[in-house]
Amino acid sequence: MTDAPATRNSQGRFVPGYSGGPGRPKKIPTPEEVFEQRVKSDLRAAAKNFTGEALTTILGIMRDPNAGAQHRLQAANMVLDRGHGKPRHETTLTVDLYAQMSDADLIRAIYGKDIDPARIAEARGKGVLIEHKSEE
Repeated sequence: MTDAPATRNSQGRFVPGYSGGPGRPKKIPTPEEVFEQRVKSDLRAAAKNFTGEALTTILGIMRDPNAGAQHRLQAANMVLDRGHGKPRHETTLTVDLYAQMSDADLIRAIYGKDIDPARIAEARGKGVLIEHKSEE
C-alpha cells in the first residue's frame, strides 16, 4: 500500500479538499500555437539584443540638427516615454456651483420654491431632511 492521503472518509464520501473529479482538462496547444509562441519568445529575445543600438539611433535622430523637427520631436518623445513612461491623460473637473450657493438657493433649486429659513435651520440642527409637501 502507498502512503497517499485518504480521499474518502469511513462512509465513502470525499474528504474536504478532494472533489474526486478529474478537474478541468488542460488545453493542448496545436503545433501552430507552439510554433507561434516560440517565434514570439525568440523574437523578443533577439529584439532585446538590439536595445542599445536602437536607443543610440533614436538619440542620434534627436540630436541631428539636419533631421526634420518632426522626426527630432518623435525621437525625443520615444526617449521620454521609455525613460519615464507615457504620460497619463487626466482630466479634473471641478464643479463648485453648488458650493457657492446658499442653503436657501440650494433648496429653491431642489424644490422649485422658497422654504421658510427657520425650517432650514431647524432641519440642519437635527440633521434631517426637509420634507416637501406639494400644495395642489
